[in-house]
Amino acid sequence: MRATVVKSLTAALLVAVVAGCASKKADDSAQTTVAQAPSTEVAPAADTGVQGADTGAGDDTGYVAPMAIGAEGFENNPANYTGDTRTRTIYFGFDRSEIPQAAYATLKAHAKHLAGNPAARLTVEGHCDERGTPEYNVALAERRAKSIVSFLTLNGAKAGQLDVVSYGEEKPAELGHDELAWAKNRRGQLNYTAGQP
Repeated sequence: MRATVVKSLTAALLVAVVAGCASKKADDSAQTTVAQAPSTEVAPAADTGVQGADTGAGDDTGYVAPMAIGAEGFENNPANYTGDTRTRTIYFGFDRSEIPQAAYATLKAHAKHLAGNPAARLTVEGHCDERGTPEYNVALAERRAKSIVSFLTLNGAKAGQLDVVSYGEEKPAELGHDELAWAKNRRGQLNYTAGQP
């Protein structure tokens, strides 16, 4: 009788182990499928300036937090720029003042317009999201505006055609308090005061 009970327990244990391994294998294949699914988001610029930071963009299972969708790499998304003077907003990465590569064609078009129209004047406004101290945000917003001005002058615009204003966090484009709203508020705004294209 004892031998029958031991055989029955051994068989039940063996079935449980096999079933556990089978379900583990199914879980692993599902995880692999998620990890290998093609991404629909635009990759961020090579140097985001924030290394080792928790961006909330996801974890190693491929899960992407809902508030991060559309915010990661927003500043370098080609869909934000028309490549001509119709685009008047240049977006920046978190705590960054470098011009995103996706904005180059748009800014070159503005520089060409300014170079070909000496009477044209442009005010470049710098803006930040709500995070950070007001003093820090004013300084960062100014660096963003000056970065745009520098790009424009290197591509043919005259310094006398350009003015810089820093608003820091004072004039948000979006009133939300999430990643996408912050991404839309980290910007440089191009406002023509004369010679509008």
